[in-house]
Amino acid sequence: MTDSTVVQDGIRRQAARARWAVGLLAVACVVDVAAVLSDLGQASLLRGAVEGVEITTAAAEANDARQQAMAGLQFLLLVPTAIVFLMWLHRAYANLGDVGARVTRFSPGWAVGYWFIPVANLIRPYQVVKEAWQRSESMNASESTDTAPSSPVVGLWWMAFIGSGALGRVFAARLSSADTVEALLSASWWVVAADASSAVSAVLAILVVRGIDRRQRRMVDVSAAPGPSPAPSGAA
Repeated sequence: MTDSTVVQDGIRRQAARARWAVGLLAVACVVDVAAVLSDLGQASLLRGAVEGVEITTAAAEANDARQQAMAGLQFLLLVPTAIVFLMWLHRAYANLGDVGARVTRFSPGWAVGYWFIPVANLIRPYQVVKEAWQRSESMNASESTDTAPSSPVVGLWWMAFIGSGALGRVFAARLSSADTVEALLSASWWVVAADASSAVSAVLAILVVRGIDRRQRRMVDVSAAPGPSPAPSGAA
């Protein structure tokens, strides 16, 4: 295949995966919002108990069943959404090696692999996505991204994503040590915050995927222009 055909095929596959990623993220966001409402219902129930309102066995069992169902649905969505998002990221990052300067800071494999390495996964995925945005914006015109434009949405998405995970861990710790109704109520507010942060993260992730997708679609128009010989991308 010609260089132009390679780029067009890569962009087509990226765009298809972007649509799937956006769709799953949208569903995840809706479920997270529903989880927040369920969490608030639980907090209201516990607050009533703290204030002396009697909680019937039926009400307690209904609350527990609803909370378990919401948590189960969130987990079931997490796996396919994560898989599709990483498939999209791999393809979008790989496309950068076929246009402009044809270099990236990391390899497409490491763009995904860093998500699974402890400590590194606190910063590397953000750097990968930020670079993907910058190089897609500039059509990978330069080996350096020092002056390439980025977007605050990438940083906001990463803060919400990391924040959701941190809040979830605090909730789990508070819940495991809760031995009074007051402690359970306090723990409930942490899960409200965690699910709300997860919903915000999903919305921002949609903006990130759509932003990079939109910028990569423009690369088809310049793919026929001559450029330097392909240079292998290496992991930093």
